[in-house]
Amino acid sequence: MDHEVNSYLVIETNGHKLNFLDKQKATDYADKYKGTVEVVKLRIGG
Repeated sequence: MDHEVNSYLVIETNGHKLNFLDKQKATDYADKYKGTVEVVKLRIGG
């Protein structure tokens, strides 16, 4: 059975991208490095 989870993609001002599964960690990182956070749906098959 497939299910979806939210993944949080942080895009730094220099173009680097990092992916987090934890929203708080993504937000903290984005705040620290002046990045933006985008929510990405991940589909996981099980």
